[in-house]
Amino acid sequence: MERNNLANAVEFLGHVPHEEMPRYYAAADIVSIPTYHSEGTSLSCLEAMACGRPVVVTDVGGLKEIIYQDEVDGGFKVKPTAEALAPAVEKLVEDPVLRGRLGENARRRVVDYFTLERWEQQMREFFRTVSERRGQN
Repeated sequence: MERNNLANAVEFLGHVPHEEMPRYYAAADIVSIPTYHSEGTSLSCLEAMACGRPVVVTDVGGLKEIIYQDEVDGGFKVKPTAEALAPAVEKLVEDPVLRGRLGENARRRVVDYFTLERWEQQMREFFRTVSERRGQN
């Protein structure tokens, strides 16, 4: 931060209790999830999107499924490098209309595809299918 003269522009918060996160997401214009190693479904990405925030994610692990189509799904999916992340973040910083549209798309994506009800339905269907196949053997 000091080398890039950002010491006064960036604040590292450390641990934030989960119940306080919506306040932080609401204060953000953009949320970036710059994962460079595999992870499952990113709850922090879904939480940010549920709060109507556009996201910039890397094409790693479960993030590839959350932002399947750039812009349409509420953000940008890029390679896990600074050279790929920076232009995507800059594009959103420079275009408030785009940020607003992607934030709306992000919220809609979470509501349409990542609700607890949908997850429960998919899990019931999965276990029903497995159970039926086991009964056939």
